[in-house]
Amino acid sequence: ICTAQNHQNHPWVIYDSVNSLAFVVWQDGRNGLFDIYGTRLDSSGVVIDTGGIAISTAQNEQSFPSGTSDGTNFLIVWQDNRNGLFDIFGSRVSSSGAVLEPNGIPLATGACDQSYPAVSFDRINYFVVWQDSRTNVADIYGARVTRSGIVLDPGGIPISTAPAPQYFPAIVFGAGLSLAVWQDS
Repeated sequence: ICTAQNHQNHPWVIYDSVNSLAFVVWQDGRNGLFDIYGTRLDSSGVVIDTGGIAISTAQNEQSFPSGTSDGTNFLIVWQDNRNGLFDIFGSRVSSSGAVLEPNGIPLATGACDQSYPAVSFDRINYFVVWQDSRTNVADIYGARVTRSGIVLDPGGIPISTAPAPQYFPAIVFGAGLSLAVWQDS
């Protein structure tokens, strides 16, 4: 899928059943620090974007991508260090491979780190979850994002704020509900 120089790791795969496309995203070290790249694969598994699509090459490091599809676009999310702390950014990528927000959409920013995002689509909105250190203990927060990239919950929704740390969230949608899970101390 990618043979660029340096390291490519932490891949995530998304399937778009409407367009019969898979989209693979990863953190990519070809430019020195990690950036977010991706590529589309057709229904036969043939790589469409052989050099990869640069989704985010902002200053500093972008890492740990996740993504989902709404049948028209993919929403790719990642932790982003462009501001000196880890924030959650995202960008929509069309099924034709166009990056719709080349500078990214700030999804969760704050005075402490927000990291390890995951995202699902609930047939109306995307739902992004992440590990959030705003209380100096890792908690799990989330936010709804419209199909057009507007963050509906800019401060985030607390999902788990138990006294001990919570880490590494994941989320899926099915049967009319979103299910978020995480590691809990």
